[in-house]
Amino acid sequence: MAGYPSNIEVVLTDKLRKYFRSALTKTNLPDGLRKEIRLYTTNQRGQGDQKARTVPYTLIKEVHAVVSTQPSQGGKRVYLHDLFGRTDIHIPELQPPERNAQLEARIQQLKTQFANKEYDDMTRNVNLTKWNTRSGSLKTEMKEMNNQLIAVFNFFLTVIGSFVFAYKATEYSMEKPNVPTQLCAGLVVATIVFFADVYFIIKNTV
Repeated sequence: MAGYPSNIEVVLTDKLRKYFRSALTKTNLPDGLRKEIRLYTTNQRGQGDQKARTVPYTLIKEVHAVVSTQPSQGGKRVYLHDLFGRTDIHIPELQPPERNAQLEARIQQLKTQFANKEYDDMTRNVNLTKWNTRSGSLKTEMKEMNNQLIAVFNFFLTVIGSFVFAYKATEYSMEKPNVPTQLCAGLVVATIVFFADVYFIIKNTV
């Protein structure tokens, strides 16, 4: 224990308490030291006090240094290491330092701001992305549907108009109306226009 820190304490055992009582009988023991160790031989500090159950190592070493200079009556010398045969080092509980109130308030404020910002970013991205995606998709679909409807309408209008045009043109070019000839002429022209429109629709789509 020679290399231990000066503020270390050990558990007060019956052996140490008996040694302190024996030291009180020594005549060369200083009054201040005598008064100090007397506190560890009585219950003046109370059973619930930690000081009543532990003793500083420096105090034991100091008492031993004084007592060892005066021979004991029994002739048996007590060595310092013998006093710690059945005791343990007392390790006090670590008391964390109190945090500054202003610092703690600032930390809590920053945590709240960060949480709110993270929530706002998350909800804004979800809502705007979802809305923009749905809105853009809906507009695109409506536009494509309108274009398709217009294309279909123009397709049928062109084919029907071509048929009517060929039908009437054939009728006006003949002295007497001939329905089969007019129908054939209308169908031929309408068929040509039909395939032409289909070709351009496919070309524009691709």
